[in-house]
Amino acid sequence: MSPQMIPRPVSNTGADPYGQVHPSDYAALLATVPGCYTMPMETLLQTKLYAPHRRSADYVTRQRLIDRLDAAQSAKVTLIAAPAGFGKTTLITDWLTQRGRQAAWLSLDHGDNEPVVFWRYLIAALQTYSPELGEEIAQLLQTPQPPALQPLLARLINEIVSCSAQFLLVLDDYHTVAHPEIDDSLLFFIEHMPPNFHLILTSRVDPNLPLARLRVRRELVEIRTDDLRFSPAEAAVFLAQESGIDIPVEVVTALEARTEGWIAGLQMAALSLQNTDDPASFVDAFGGSHRYVMDYLTDEVLERQPADVHSFLLHTSILDRFCADLCDAVLAGEPALTGQSRRLLAHLDRANLFLIALDDEGRWYRYHHLFADLLRRRLYQHPRVDVADLHRSAARWHATQGHTDEAIHHFLAGADSESAADLVQAQGESMLFRGEIKKLWSWVSALPQPSFTTRPLLALFASWIHYFRQEPQAAVPMLDLVDNYVADTALSDAEQRRLMGQVTVMRGWVAQTQGEVGAAIAILRRALDLLPLDEANYRGLASFFLGWLLLDNGEIDAGVEYTETAAQLSRRAGNYNAYMGTQSILSEVENQRGYAYAARLRLQDALHWLRQHKLEQLPLAGELHLGLGDLLYQSNQLDEAVARYDAARTIVLSYFLNTRLVLRMHLAFAHHHIRQGNMAAAAAELASIESKSAGHPSSAEVDPVLREMAVLSLHLGNMDHARRLLGVSSEPSAPLNTPDTLLQLLMARLWFMEGQMQRRPDRLAAATQLLETALATNQAQGRNRRVAQIAILLARLFAAQAEDTASHAALATALAAVPVDDYIGLFLDEGDALRPLLAQLAADAHYRHVHGAAQRLLRHFGRDELEASAAPQVAAEDEPSQLFPAEPLTDRELETLRLLASDLSTEEIAEHLVVAVSTVRSYTKRIYAKLDVHSRIEALHKARLFGVLIDEDQITAKVNPEKK
Repeated sequence: MSPQMIPRPVSNTGADPYGQVHPSDYAALLATVPGCYTMPMETLLQTKLYAPHRRSADYVTRQRLIDRLDAAQSAKVTLIAAPAGFGKTTLITDWLTQRGRQAAWLSLDHGDNEPVVFWRYLIAALQTYSPELGEEIAQLLQTPQPPALQPLLARLINEIVSCSAQFLLVLDDYHTVAHPEIDDSLLFFIEHMPPNFHLILTSRVDPNLPLARLRVRRELVEIRTDDLRFSPAEAAVFLAQESGIDIPVEVVTALEARTEGWIAGLQMAALSLQNTDDPASFVDAFGGSHRYVMDYLTDEVLERQPADVHSFLLHTSILDRFCADLCDAVLAGEPALTGQSRRLLAHLDRANLFLIALDDEGRWYRYHHLFADLLRRRLYQHPRVDVADLHRSAARWHATQGHTDEAIHHFLAGADSESAADLVQAQGESMLFRGEIKKLWSWVSALPQPSFTTRPLLALFASWIHYFRQEPQAAVPMLDLVDNYVADTALSDAEQRRLMGQVTVMRGWVAQTQGEVGAAIAILRRALDLLPLDEANYRGLASFFLGWLLLDNGEIDAGVEYTETAAQLSRRAGNYNAYMGTQSILSEVENQRGYAYAARLRLQDALHWLRQHKLEQLPLAGELHLGLGDLLYQSNQLDEAVARYDAARTIVLSYFLNTRLVLRMHLAFAHHHIRQGNMAAAAAELASIESKSAGHPSSAEVDPVLREMAVLSLHLGNMDHARRLLGVSSEPSAPLNTPDTLLQLLMARLWFMEGQMQRRPDRLAAATQLLETALATNQAQGRNRRVAQIAILLARLFAAQAEDTASHAALATALAAVPVDDYIGLFLDEGDALRPLLAQLAADAHYRHVHGAAQRLLRHFGRDELEASAAPQVAAEDEPSQLFPAEPLTDRELETLRLLASDLSTEEIAEHLVVAVSTVRSYTKRIYAKLDVHSRIEALHKARLFGVLIDEDQITAKVNPEKK
């Protein structure tokens, strides 16, 4: 598996040696829940959740459009689409006011152009109806790797259905978001929208939704530019109200024709008409396209404003939203405007000068978007205004208020990359944990290279971004910068080792991605030597990578030891992604050692933990479901296995594209279809694997899946396809010299089939020799599952060569290697060819110790062979009565054994038992001796068979009562 983990920051004590981020800053960012690491939710701007205030009561009521909106409520969606300045938002606020309707409102902007941010705000808007609505979903959206959206949206829809309220949601300015995943997720929401929900979209352009399909289904009502244009009568009323003067009918008609009913243009014209003595001449000079008309009118409006208002408008136009205090901060360099912001905002509000209130208190405002654009154009043309300095002033104010997003935006706009870099470094770790990789990447990529040379944490966070983006080569320059910083800066020996250890962990990952396994192992060992003992997170990550590589390299005991260490460290550090990854790996190790029961229990416990923490829709849960499905399939619990596969598919296919998990998903269903005899469905799954893996280079991610696919191709009788997947010809091949047991098994099965079909005894002999070597290797490594697989195929090979004694011995080896009930699928997958061999073995007195297992298998194959065998019934192997140790465990040893099942470290067990660490080690040795085992995994396996272990939730409750 390819672990997806997130770094935590350097844990410094005392003053920050880097001169950038202090421990107190980190403390404010960290929050832990039992067994889990999360970050506080980023503050949502509440002003985006308010509908703009309806203008004064004398606003022109457009009854024809009010009626259209009334009638539209029978459809799913109302779309109001028109260019800027056509009164889209004003129409909705007027309708809501007239009808006394409540609406969940979300004012969108370019900062919402990310799926997680979009849906967090949308849920916050819905919570104005019901504060608890979508609460758990919002929490999931701030997790390190946000889960697939569709399952979460399905949950949100179900919650809405259960509410008695009639929901009305307005998404204002939808054109500001342009992310395909936002469009797709919103479409999913619309298509499954409950009857008590109506959506209103306003946009300057048509949204990227299947509008034609919605029209055909009568689920869409549209109000467009032609509908929104003022009629001559409406224009006359509007101009009279806005200008406050009696305008001749011919002037109104001319302006309405020139502006084509464009409300913003009419509003600007009305402002200019207030200060002209000759309306007719004004209209004669008024012409051109909308852009030039607006330029002209803005000039007229701005030039006719008092100097203080004119200057205030220009200086504050850099702000997307503002309050009086923020404006005062921006205007601090203008003596004439100091302390005047509150008065000027009140004046602009009364004058309806394109100012829009964003809250009920009248504290926060924004300018009309088009008006703001024009003000900024004029500002940048002003020779005496330092625009960059305005941005820096705004950034400093936002920073003091904790508005990090806006502060960074303005620091970057103000060319203060140093201050921006400080904030990005301080927020980088929390954003990684919230999964805001895209936003963090936009900031990091905007910073100049010198920003990273003095900020090692920033460079380290940047390298983790490349980790998530799977760009190992791009991470190397960032790691080099940290190396250079350490070499050029006077740091304590402890801080040097900490930083270099963290960098070395990342270099181990880079080496691993390049296939340099030996180098990666050496690098990761070096990282552990460098990292301080209190650096639990990075030591856990290094142990995780190292354990994974050692296991993949066939060094099982060492790999397990490092992976168990990684589990303890990651749990202590609160890195639940890494901790769950260790459980997945250890489960696979247990399964390969023949402890399928323990492997299933481990995955079930992990999934239970995720459910407890409301994280069951994370991508990680998909892998756990998939692994559990494989274990259930292996024990022939097909219905339960398919249920797990379906659960995995819901998560995996909605989140991943062309990854190992997607390929494994198809592989699992192909296995199932073959077991069920549905060869056509199996072939379709294999075709999907081949299609989705096309173009992918050879890698540790894809190759094992393709080899398993080749095995299934052989089960389907397609040897040519298997050869193509393996890249081998039909000519005799030399004996394989590879530690890859799966590849050895695959080649042996191919030669076996060729030997039988082509009557080639040399192929049968080559396959036998290859498997005998593989059998010895896997027996020495304790890979009992592989031992069983190899021995089953060897039994068939010997039988094909009329070596019955050797065939019986091989099949007995397979039956003795693993508990048959947990691994019955390995035998069933061989098909009917295994039936007669099992019947012969069940009648062979030399192998009485496996007769019970053979007979249970025969019951699955059919009763004919079972009845033909003369072997007596014997007790099933691995019965607790047979396995229970002659010398029973003491109460203290039983308590220690149960704590071993909780994944506590030796030190933590000693603390719980209130004994010395050496005493715990003595208890453990005595337990191993009595159970005749050599490791914790083996001890727990036998203990579970004895029934002496209690549920892990009870263990957790005993160890940590506050977590009950």
